[in-house]
Amino acid sequence: MIIKNITLHNFGLYADTNTFNLDTDKPVILIGGKNGRGKTTLLEAILLAFYGKSSFAFIESRLSYSNYLEKFINRNDRTLKTYIEVSFQLGGQSDKSVLSVRREWSGETSRISDNITVQKNGIVDQFLSNSWAMYIEEILPAAVSKFFFFDGEKISNLAMEQTGDQMRDSIKLLLGIDVLERAEKDLEKILRMQYKKISNNTDWSKIESLKKELESLAIQQEKIQKDIDEIDIESVLCVDKLNKFESDFLVQGGNLGESKKELSHKKETYESQLKSLNEQILERISSEIPLVMVSNLLKQILTASENEREQILNKITYQRMLQILDDFSVSDGVDENTVQAISSFIHSNAKQIKQNEKIIYNLSENGYTQAQMLTSFLLDKQTENLKLLHNQRKELLDKIKEIENYLMIDVDEHKTANTYNLIKELSAKKGEYSANKKQLESKFSEISSEFTTKDKIYKKLVSDSISDLELKDDTDRIIRYSSKAIDVIQAYKLRLQTHKASNLAEVVTDCYLKITNKKSLISHVTIDSVTLDFQYWGTENSVVPWNIMSAGEKQLIVTAILWALAKCSHNRLPVVIDTPLARLDSAHRRLMVKNYFPYASEQTIILSTDSEIDKQYYDILKPFIGKEYSLEYDDDKQSTTLIQGFFQE
Repeated sequence: MIIKNITLHNFGLYADTNTFNLDTDKPVILIGGKNGRGKTTLLEAILLAFYGKSSFAFIESRLSYSNYLEKFINRNDRTLKTYIEVSFQLGGQSDKSVLSVRREWSGETSRISDNITVQKNGIVDQFLSNSWAMYIEEILPAAVSKFFFFDGEKISNLAMEQTGDQMRDSIKLLLGIDVLERAEKDLEKILRMQYKKISNNTDWSKIESLKKELESLAIQQEKIQKDIDEIDIESVLCVDKLNKFESDFLVQGGNLGESKKELSHKKETYESQLKSLNEQILERISSEIPLVMVSNLLKQILTASENEREQILNKITYQRMLQILDDFSVSDGVDENTVQAISSFIHSNAKQIKQNEKIIYNLSENGYTQAQMLTSFLLDKQTENLKLLHNQRKELLDKIKEIENYLMIDVDEHKTANTYNLIKELSAKKGEYSANKKQLESKFSEISSEFTTKDKIYKKLVSDSISDLELKDDTDRIIRYSSKAIDVIQAYKLRLQTHKASNLAEVVTDCYLKITNKKSLISHVTIDSVTLDFQYWGTENSVVPWNIMSAGEKQLIVTAILWALAKCSHNRLPVVIDTPLARLDSAHRRLMVKNYFPYASEQTIILSTDSEIDKQYYDILKPFIGKEYSLEYDDDKQSTTLIQGFFQE
């Protein structure tokens, strides 16, 4: 595997899009940055792109996966969109296929999850996208990734006086010993299948019974060991599961099931309001509203009534004037000619009044006032009120229909009850795990002791019984040869492990001497062929205890172990080193720069500060450097950008 490009978009300190072009024919890629500028972020980005939840950086963070993704979202452009993409080439020079894995997520949701897309030669490969976790395990298992992607300040934690299970399994995997262990387990499966075919024979019944006990004990051991290994992260995973079930509970309509009574009550309230509204509408319709249909006729009647009122008023005026004229004519000193002139004038106008005196409607004062109110504003107002009531009625009908649709939803109460119970169980488990570890270790020790005792009895019974079997029987022959094959594999595995361990020890010693001075505390390294424990020997052929070594010496030893494992595994894999020289003195720094970095791998990516790879070390590395970058931090924008060249270069 050779990494071609790394692209970070809004990831951690890296705002916008930053692409590291690592395509070069030289072995060393140098990336410089001062403390807090994004070197470790780049290392975590590579691990996250490849492994996701299996990344050892995520596991060591002790965060939930959602919170881990959220902490890397750079919010400068406010899109909350983040992705990392790593392109790499597999195989030798003949295989030019380039794979690109892209992991992206968004901070717009409360529970963040990522999406993986894998391309092969620029074309999306759906199969690889769906099975990426399985595929990357075949190339570089997550369990051994920390031997190739590591922090120079922390690698001393990888090795101790006694090799841990993780280191032991990783050594077996890198050296190919795990293949024999898988073959041994497969043969044991064949044996178990063949035992079931054997007729009721007293010895074989005992063997079968004992075998079942051993299988049961092995299963218990495996389960307890798995619990011990995973107990530190189980509580975080429990929170993720709890969030999932809470989401499922909402999707299943669990909250709706609890609110059905409330919805039914609300529906009854709306229906009561609708009934009252219908009554108001009916009351409006029963009053003046129908007159809207004859509003033009009403206006004509009002106009005619106004004319009639004027005629009536003229007639009353005429009668009154005649009375006044009569009173005036009998007054003393009135000129008769004057009275005659006034009388003629009044009578001439009276003829016109009599011609227009036809009265049809003869509205009363109250009737006229009502007609005026109806035509001027009352009908318009009543119409607007009726429209308002109609709109309110429509809104109520929509709300009632919406509630009826909700009430028609068939909520699987049994399913939601199960989900709710799971939520309660997970909530109760959040914090139980840390107290169980000591109890599990004690139980594991008891089972291991019992397993060892019964395994000796079982092997003795199998050995005694196999000698009595008829070789012509296929089942018996399979059992016989499978058992012998297991013995051969166990013997070969021990010899192979002895050979590999011896060879690895020699390579570790050789690598160590290349990066240390002649006055080193350690002269050579040995590895126990059974336990794979490392032992470190001084110049006087005495064991050097791990706990007396300085941090710098531990860093050199573990660096040599990692270098040797990469060499002995014959895998074409890159090496990424963060803070490579932090704990070393100047003499050992020079040896690391000269003898390790150029030869650690076909591709060695070094993430260094300017105080580690300074001018003199840069000059030593220069012939081997294919690409070099510096990480520049903008205090105002609080983000890191990528520039060509290593610091002053």
